Amino acid sequence: MIRSDDSDSDSPLCVSTLPSSNGAPPETKRNIYLPLSRLSPMVKERWMLKVQVIRKSREIPISKGSSCMFYMVIQDESGMTTAKAFGKEAEKYFTSLEIGKFFEISHARVVASNSGRNTLLVHPWEIIFTSYTQVTVLEEKTICSVVKFPIIPLGQICRLAEKSVVDVVGYIDKVVGPTALKDGSLRKKEIFIFDASLSKGQNAIVTLWNDDMCLVDGLDVTRHYYKVCILDGRTNLFSQIPSISISAGSVINIAKVEIDSDDAAIITAWKTDGKMD
Repeated sequence: MIRSDDSDSDSPLCVSTLPSSNGAPPETKRNIYLPLSRLSPMVKERWMLKVQVIRKSREIPISKGSSCMFYMVIQDESGMTTAKAFGKEAEKYFTSLEIGKFFEISHARVVASNSGRNTLLVHPWEIIFTSYTQVTVLEEKTICSVVKFPIIPLGQICRLAEKSVVDVVGYIDKVVGPTALKDGSLRKKEIFIFDASLSKGQNAIVTLWNDDMCLVDGLDVTRHYYKVCILDGRTNLFSQIPSISISAGSVINIAKVEIDSDDAAIITAWKTDGKMD
């Protein structure tokens, strides 16, 4: 259930009280939050998180039907971790849990983290939304400084472990495909991109699979420059060429570069002079 911060305070979760050992008035549960740094299945008392959403994936299909899931990165002053919602819970919360906003979350299930090779998400535990999970929207403006995930230079991709989770920004040089694989059941397009860490003529390859190929439909790379931002891409190390695959949870944004912008100057320098400082 999702509620606004000014919803009815008769909820047993919001107003349940903690006994006072010094005779002071009991403290409401609403003001008692579990820091993310203490989150674990070993915490037996009823807990509530006060967190900010700082990243959210796309809706990810998890079956041949209409079922889907999504994940978020949440943070408080003590750290950050991942929250996931599946099926009906994904449908319920995907629109409401907006990036940058603050929420109270309770009655979620704590499980071992499955953040893969994302070196920034080192928390050993993450949360799964259930049918009992309660979420309250808060009106707060700030809790803590938002973590800025580092942009990995394309020239460093080959130094990372296979399937590392990365954020990259580059410029499109060309688009190749589509190519059919596995008797046509799997199709892909490849975007050849570059940034300031690569020399003239060097590219990294971004692979788009099946439905994601439409992300580059309509691009005219012979007449215009395009900037691509990829969040939660996965490194591939099958060759010496820096390579990134777009997974179902990755977020990719492509925008045309204005001719008089700083980005255009970077592209021109790469195409004419080679590697940029």
